[in-house]
Amino acid sequence: MTKICQSLNEFSRELIYPLFPIFITKVLGFSILQLGVIEGASEAASILTKRAIERKSEKETHKVLLPLLTLLVSSITRPLFAFFEGIFPISLIRFADKLEGNKSMIAKLLGPLAAFLLLPYLDFNYKKLFLITVIPGAIVAVLIYISIRELPRSVKVDKESEFLQGKKSKTLILPKIFFSLGNPSGSFLMLRAQELGSTTSVLPILWLITNSFLILSSRYGGKTKNKSKTFLIGIFLRSIAYISFTFIPFDSHLWLPFALYGTAMGLTEIPGGKSYFESKRDKTNRIPPYLPPLAEGLTPIIANSFIGFLWNWWSSFLAFMICAGLNLIALGLLFLLTPSDNS
Repeated sequence: MTKICQSLNEFSRELIYPLFPIFITKVLGFSILQLGVIEGASEAASILTKRAIERKSEKETHKVLLPLLTLLVSSITRPLFAFFEGIFPISLIRFADKLEGNKSMIAKLLGPLAAFLLLPYLDFNYKKLFLITVIPGAIVAVLIYISIRELPRSVKVDKESEFLQGKKSKTLILPKIFFSLGNPSGSFLMLRAQELGSTTSVLPILWLITNSFLILSSRYGGKTKNKSKTFLIGIFLRSIAYISFTFIPFDSHLWLPFALYGTAMGLTEIPGGKSYFESKRDKTNRIPPYLPPLAEGLTPIIANSFIGFLWNWWSSFLAFMICAGLNLIALGLLFLLTPSDNS
């Protein structure tokens, strides 16, 4: 039942994801810098909140209760986009929107496809599309209510969980920071597509292409034995994707950079790639335990705000080229700092 709720929540998120930046900039009239601040602040807050919930859930008897509540908040607040226009409430709703994530492959495909099919019937009214998310949100609320009622009164918690074990691992702080700084929100990709002349109805299809290649590449990455090499290839492809977004001549060729971007995300978000930065043990305890999550929480707001600033005051060309450069720096640092993995 929890997986059903997660899939419905992911479907609801993917339904509005490719259209959210257009709604913010074209309908509400926010600048691209303000969009970057909204995306960065909401992403940073959601990361830090999820880390706190993970830590708290290790100490509580109801390990499932807190994740279910965050899933509920994420699902039922999404329709509120249709009722608020200020930057502060929009940021709060966006924070709740990102609070619970899921890797449901079907939802990642059905969400953009549903947006593409529904938009003409809704007269391309974004607020009406946001209101449709009430339906999956209501279903999630009912299922979570049933799940909470059926939870056992106590759950045995292992003394040393995966989260606690993660504290012992060494984090490659510097390459991870450059890696995160070079990975702003996908909202900027949607804005670039519209800048090149793509219509609103095409944007969900472009995001569908992204998710399709993400699914295919993640399946390959999950089966390969050399996770580190796959992760490094993903970083390189992501830098190429940002360069292609810069030099793509016509909107008819936009499927290619979106396909590259999806492939790169699939290779860098596989389980092996996700734990790559924590692959070495820290026997000296020189890295404070609070530093990795703090860096992970701060880099999204810096990355998105900085890219929004560059785009707003200079051009998208400079913004995407800097993203590509940051990824190449992260790639070079990983080669230098982990020579044993390069073979």
